[in-house]
Amino acid sequence: MGSSDDVPRLPPDDHPYGPLQEHHGRAWTRVVGQPLLALLLPLAGTAMALVARYVPEVDRDTAGKVWFVLIAAFVGSAVILWRWWREIGLGVDVHERGFVLHRRGQAHGCAWDDVAEVWPVVFDGAVPGRDQKPGTLVVTRTGERLALGKSLARWRKLGDRVRAETLRRWLPAVLARFDAGEPVHFGYYALSRQGVTMQTASTTQLLLGAALGTAGAAPLQATTLPWSAFSKMRLERHWIRLVRPGLTTDWYIPYNALPNSHLLLALLAQRAQLES
Repeated sequence: MGSSDDVPRLPPDDHPYGPLQEHHGRAWTRVVGQPLLALLLPLAGTAMALVARYVPEVDRDTAGKVWFVLIAAFVGSAVILWRWWREIGLGVDVHERGFVLHRRGQAHGCAWDDVAEVWPVVFDGAVPGRDQKPGTLVVTRTGERLALGKSLARWRKLGDRVRAETLRRWLPAVLARFDAGEPVHFGYYALSRQGVTMQTASTTQLLLGAALGTAGAAPLQATTLPWSAFSKMRLERHWIRLVRPGLTTDWYIPYNALPNSHLLLALLAQRAQLES
């Protein structure tokens, strides 16, 4: 069963995704922390304004600036409360065969078999940019984007569950393709029995594209290195590092900027035969 904007709350035995196994509501830092912060900001601003008004040592310029701080505190408090209100009812029900995201009065369901991409960060746009946030982004086969961010309680455990369920379903077919000699693509990278292929644009192409305003249309060059060129694989905070022995330049695969990077890591671990 695919994604839907109308997945009713049914008894566990009658739910299309099977029995309910976990529920992730709003994190307590959102439920309690945001209203508390919204209360403290105006109080702090008011205290500063009173000090500036009644303490003789405070000059007029400083007192005038304090009033701007007080206004900013009330505006910030209103923004925090608005965000808190928008998250009322937020939660995720994890079932045996999928999950349901409850958000803004709607239920968005996704079966495990209908997940197309899993990203290790939450972001807007085609690829992660500067506005990426902690969490897990699920893209369904129909293109619906379901953000499982840190507003949810135990959001890391929820992301691990999504990766475990998709990996269990995807890995056998991917290993079969790899063993049959087919390349397996992950964004600008591809893994095959021959080695690792990386698609990049040369410095000259990037400079020329920027000068002509066509940087996004610069043709990519594919570079393939055999598995014998690497000795180790290291999972770092933002990278999968493939160590090249005897050389100062290793290959770095951006973990957060690739779809299904958990599948890439599993494929490397099972077929690359590199030291971890």
